[in-house]
Amino acid sequence: MIAVSVIIYCRTCGWIRVKGVMEYMRLLVLRWACFTQADVEETLQRMGIEVDTFDTPINRSVYKDEYFLEHAKKKIREKPYDAVFSVNYIASLSEACNQCEVPYIAWSYDSPLNIGYIHILKYPTTHVFTFDREECKRIWRCYDANNVHHLPLAVNVRRFDSYYLSAAERARFKADIAFVGQLYDSIFEEIISVLPDYYKAYFNAMNDVQFDTYGLDTIFDGLSTDIMKEISTPEFRKSLDELYLKEGTPDTEETEVSPGVMRYLMEQYVTHRERITVLELLGRHYDVHFYSYQDNQILRNVQKCGPLIWDREMPKAFKQAKINLNISLRTIITGIPQRCLDVMAAGGFLLSNYQEELAELVPTDACEMYGSIGEAYEKAGYYLTHDSEREKIAARGREVMLRDFTYEDRLRKIFEVVGLAAKVPG
Repeated sequence: MIAVSVIIYCRTCGWIRVKGVMEYMRLLVLRWACFTQADVEETLQRMGIEVDTFDTPINRSVYKDEYFLEHAKKKIREKPYDAVFSVNYIASLSEACNQCEVPYIAWSYDSPLNIGYIHILKYPTTHVFTFDREECKRIWRCYDANNVHHLPLAVNVRRFDSYYLSAAERARFKADIAFVGQLYDSIFEEIISVLPDYYKAYFNAMNDVQFDTYGLDTIFDGLSTDIMKEISTPEFRKSLDELYLKEGTPDTEETEVSPGVMRYLMEQYVTHRERITVLELLGRHYDVHFYSYQDNQILRNVQKCGPLIWDREMPKAFKQAKINLNISLRTIITGIPQRCLDVMAAGGFLLSNYQEELAELVPTDACEMYGSIGEAYEKAGYYLTHDSEREKIAARGREVMLRDFTYEDRLRKIFEVVGLAAKVPG
């Protein structure tokens, strides 16, 4: 039973609770079209937390959006909320919470973290949780933002278990190998076309090294201050602005190209090359299904099956494929992508590129990893011809997800770090 507390409203300070009376937590949750929204809300409510939601379009303009800011502040001040919560970090929501003096909690599955203005990220009211440990450490080192915390992602196994596959769906999703994702069609080569040949060769060599390296971000250290100064010519900045930054980024007075922007473009390009290479190689030998809104003409030997509805069709595809690939976006350095958890939670067999935290947190008998494209090909061939081993690993993966990767455990950890654990029922 929730205890009754006395609340008064002050025109200067807003809602004030009378001290000494305990009540359970009340959260305001931003609702937007993101993958894990429903699972987060369902878990919060199941935990006995009072949840109010508000809706608003989310896009890159929320770096600096006065309408969003005022709308959020109005909602925050409607009740005496203990905190405001969002899936992924939203800079304008951080600003609104700071102005209203209410804690803001963001749990991000994005990579890299969409930081925007550093001073907003570092507000004392802001608490950000990101799934990539190495990125978290970099944010600490580069920005001294100790309010950013590392927290692996979660998955709702029971929801996946509730899906029934019809005979038509079993036939539709049956495949040797499946990959769900995008190819990250890259404009990197076009952007650097205005640079002298020396720099083009330098960046292409860096991409080649990263392409062959798993578990390390070799590009990050290669983007030195001197290199960024040298390439920040008016011609290159114009190319970058016209082809990429027009999509919307925070206003800045910097005259040099951001190494963060350059790193993202390069690692997106490496991811594009790797996904095409792996899919084409496997597609020449096996029945490979590629689920995506993209229809890249380079892919000739895979079945292009169109996009899947994330919360209804995707788990069924994972269940029916003998092998499910994870080819991580290369900006994810150590963390476990949501795709990996979803595959295992659905009872699918996971074959992933090497991720340090996957190796640490998931037993070796619950998934398989590869350290090169050649090894990916060899392991795919092996497990396609060893059904019992593959099925045993898939069952173990589901078991681990159910035990170690629940939303409730993760959310309790968040509230513990933020100082709200005492208000969580139970």
